[in-house]
Amino acid sequence: METNRGACVLDVNGIHVVLLNSRRSFVTVKDFEDVGLAPLDYKIVVVKLGYLYPELRDIAPAHLMALTSGFCNLDMRTLPFEKINRPSYPLDPDMTWSPPK
Repeated sequence: METNRGACVLDVNGIHVVLLNSRRSFVTVKDFEDVGLAPLDYKIVVVKLGYLYPELRDIAPAHLMALTSGFCNLDMRTLPFEKINRPSYPLDPDMTWSPPK
């Protein structure tokens, strides 16, 4: 399905995939409506964001975050820190911490 907002929606074996011609985040229901989709019409909606924005969070019956590698890796334990005082949380989750005196 072509849209008039620099995007197209593909049906891939019953899964609707939105392709955009420029960088854009889907953070509101209107973002979906702009490409002809209504997120509440689907059992599962996946957005590639590091954070679920309030409007989408409020309509989601459940939400999950998948930590994946890439440019913005949020799983700090997998990053190769080399110049850091150790122990440091969350890199060393079993560390003992005492507040400074």
